[in-house]
Amino acid sequence: MKKIFFCILMGSPLFLFAQGKVAIGPIVPQQRLSVDSTENVDQGNYDDGTKPSLRFGSASGEAIGSRRVSGGTNPFGIDFFTNSIKRMVLSNGGNLGIGELAPGFPLNFASTLGDKISLYGNSGSTYGFGIQSLLMQIHSDVAGSDIAFGYGSSTAFVERMRIKGNGMVGIGVVNPIEQLHIYDTANTGYPFYVESNNVNASFIAVNTRNNTASVGISYYRGGSYKGDNYLNPTNDYVIELAPVGSIFFGKSTNGFIGLSTNSPQQNLSVNMGMNIDQANSNTGTTTNILSFGNASGEGIGSKRNAGGNFAGLDLYTNFINRMAVTNAGLVGIGVTNPGAKLQINQVGNWTNSEGQTNALEIWDNNETLYMGADEVNNLSYIQAVGNGFVHTLALNPRTGNVAIGKNTATVPLDVAGNIKTTGDIVVQTDRGLVRNSGTEQLKYVVSGATLTTTQSAFQTDNIGLAFAQSFSTPPTVYVANIKPDGANPMGSTDKVLITITNVTTTGCTLYVHNTHNASITFDAVWQIVAIGPQ
Repeated sequence: MKKIFFCILMGSPLFLFAQGKVAIGPIVPQQRLSVDSTENVDQGNYDDGTKPSLRFGSASGEAIGSRRVSGGTNPFGIDFFTNSIKRMVLSNGGNLGIGELAPGFPLNFASTLGDKISLYGNSGSTYGFGIQSLLMQIHSDVAGSDIAFGYGSSTAFVERMRIKGNGMVGIGVVNPIEQLHIYDTANTGYPFYVESNNVNASFIAVNTRNNTASVGISYYRGGSYKGDNYLNPTNDYVIELAPVGSIFFGKSTNGFIGLSTNSPQQNLSVNMGMNIDQANSNTGTTTNILSFGNASGEGIGSKRNAGGNFAGLDLYTNFINRMAVTNAGLVGIGVTNPGAKLQINQVGNWTNSEGQTNALEIWDNNETLYMGADEVNNLSYIQAVGNGFVHTLALNPRTGNVAIGKNTATVPLDVAGNIKTTGDIVVQTDRGLVRNSGTEQLKYVVSGATLTTTQSAFQTDNIGLAFAQSFSTPPTVYVANIKPDGANPMGSTDKVLITITNVTTTGCTLYVHNTHNASITFDAVWQIVAIGPQ
C-alpha cells in the first residue's frame, strides 16, 4: 500500500511519495523532484558568482548558477561550471562566452591559441577553425579534402570558390589547374579586375624568388598556349607569340627595343616591315605621321582620306608639307599635287648670286648651276656661276645634239627659228658665218695664188688653185683683193684681167690676161673667195 504524506508549504502543496520522490504541486513526480509550473532557484540572491544554485552529482563541481549581485564577472547572467571551474557564460545581454567570462560578442571564445571549433571530428585532424599567433586557420582534415564557399544549404549548395587541399584556388571552377584559377561564370569578360586609388601608380606585381627564372604573364585560348610577355633571366622584356616565336624584345642593358629582333641597334629597331597609321586616320596633317623631335612639325605621313595627295607620301617641316610623292610616283617640291615626274615650285631670279630663290642649285667646291623661274621678268633660266661670277655653261660637252624650238636635232645645235646675238657667231674653231638668200648652210673660204711673171702684149696664162677647205658641191668663186709680194709688189697688175674657170669642190683655174699692147711685169698674191655649201 502506497503511502502519501501531504503538507502545505508556503502556499504550495508538497507531496512526499513512498518511492522517495517529491512533487511540488498536485502532480505525480516522474523524477526525484518534480515541480509543477515555474521553479525559482536562489530566490534569496545568495549566488555571488561562486555559489551556483543548481548542482549536479554528489559534492561535484558541475553546476549552473547566476551571479545575483552587481559588479564582478557576468552579473545577472548564467554561469556553467565543470570541475568547479566556470567554463561558459551567457551574459545578461545575450552574449555567449566559451572560455571567455566577459563575452563582448554574440559568441566569444577564450583568447587562447589552438583549435577553436571542430565542425567534424573529435580529435586530431578535423574540419574546423583554429588560432595561432597572428593567424586565423580554416582547415579540413587531410590534403585530399577541400574547402568551398558558396550559398544555399549543405545538400543544395551552390559553389562559388574552392580551396583545394593541395593549395590551389579555384574561383568559379571546382578543379583548378594552377595556384589561382578563375572562371568567369557570369561571362562579364572581366574575370580578373584590379582597382587602386593610389595617387602614384597602380600595378599588378608578379615576383619570382629564383634569380635565373623568367617572370611574366602567359596567354591561352581554348586551353592552347598563344603567347606571353615576360622578363627573361637577363631582364630583357619579351613579348612572345606562339607558334612563330618572339616578336618583341626590350634590352635592359641599353634601353633599346626591337621588333622581331633581340639585337636592337637603336631605341626602336624593326627587323622587317613597319606599318604606321594602319587605321587610316591621317587627313593630311602632321597628326598620325612618323614625326621627329618633341612636339615638332617635322615628319613623314600619308594622307589616307579622299582628296589632296591621297595614298601618297608627304614630308613636313615646321608643320608645312614641303615635298609630296603622289600615289602615281610624281614628286613635288613646294607643291602637293605635282603634274610631272619632278615639279619644283619656287619663284626665283636670274641673277648670278646664290640664294634660296633658285628652284634648283647644283654645287661643287667652285662651280654652281642654277635653275629657276623668274616671275618678275617672265623667264625661265639656267645659269652657271663660280664663286659669285658668271661662268661658262656647256650643253652636251661630250658630244650629242641640242635642239632648240624643235623635237629633233641632226647637228650639235639645231635651232628652229632665228638666232640673235650682239656679238659674233663663229664655227669650225673660230671661223665666221655669212648670210645668204637660200636655204643652204654656206661657208666662206679665202685662198690665194702667188703670181710673179712678165707677159708680152695681149698674152694669156693660167694657174691651178686649190681651196683652203673643200666643199660638198662646187662653190661660187669671186676674185678678191691683191696682196703685194716680192721686190716689185704690184707692178702692172692694173693692166691684168683675171677670170676663173673649172671650179670643182676642191679648187679652180685662174686665167691671167694682159690687156695692154706692151709687155708688163707684176709680183703679187691673187686672192679669191669661195662661198659654197658645207
